Amino acid sequence: MTTTEEIKGEVSSFYRNLIGTVASNLDGIDVNIVRKGKQLAPDAAESLVKHVLDAKTDNALKGIDINKAPGLDGFNSLFFIKAWAIVKADIYEAVKDFFRPGVMLRQCLQTVSYSILIDGLPTTLIAAKKGLRQGDPMSPYLFALGMEYLSRCLATLAQNPEFLIILDAKELI
Repeated sequence: MTTTEEIKGEVSSFYRNLIGTVASNLDGIDVNIVRKGKQLAPDAAESLVKHVLDAKTDNALKGIDINKAPGLDGFNSLFFIKAWAIVKADIYEAVKDFFRPGVMLRQCLQTVSYSILIDGLPTTLIAAKKGLRQGDPMSPYLFALGMEYLSRCLATLAQNPEFLIILDAKELI
């Protein structure tokens, strides 16, 4: 590889294969470990998929500074406040659609794309098929899920008599 175009092609190909392909399975997840420990009661699980009330959307809009844009379109919240009588039905429907079960996670995962700068010039966009973008609102929740799974794996491992827990590494020296 000697030209900028060859380097761009190679780097793009590497990252397209890394983040632009769907994981075919999750071999590392043990369903039995997932089911161990505390789980949400049915009524608590049901509360996670409640319908979003219009009043909640109204309150969220009122909580955004008038100079801040809640979306990528660049319209600040002052625009929405002034045009509320015209746009509210569409906004209510869009918010309810976003919070339908599965839609939010799918939106967060499918709207991510990357471009790599090589010599200050961007490559073509690479649509991500796995992972989240930095600062994604889903990140803390997925981190908490991952840590819960790790905790359950360690608890299961600690029950194995062949597993040795080293409390103080100095003892090994």
